[in-house]
Amino acid sequence: MSFTDVRSYFRTRMKALGHKEWKDALNFENIPESIQDRTFHIESGTSNVNSQNQQALDVSQDVVVRLFVKGYRDTSGGIDRAISLAQLAICDIVDPDNANGDAIKNVDLVTMDVVERSDSNDNTIVVEMNYSVRLIMNI
Repeated sequence: MSFTDVRSYFRTRMKALGHKEWKDALNFENIPESIQDRTFHIESGTSNVNSQNQQALDVSQDVVVRLFVKGYRDTSGGIDRAISLAQLAICDIVDPDNANGDAIKNVDLVTMDVVERSDSNDNTIVVEMNYSVRLIMNI
């Protein structure tokens, strides 16, 4: 297992739910409006080593998944829809049957925030889901 496998895990889970990935790894502000609905972006955060021995590293990896949902003319309904889609994603991602593999030992939801995309675009809702992934990497 490597750090890139963590991103692959989130990518697989989100795509299984019918979401589309925005592959610009460093910029999520440039997603065209025509493809924003149910698009997601994965950001790898800080990695912390919990313990280490001669055979393995026990690591916690922060991951942010942003889910973009169009609000169209009903922003309130769009927020409800975004929260519902995020809840489905959260339950799928943290499910031990999906997360517990050879190296991923646990996936925890840390926070979830619902925000508008920008001051000038209030019809797109962004749900930011912050996770902590615990993995064991063989040395």
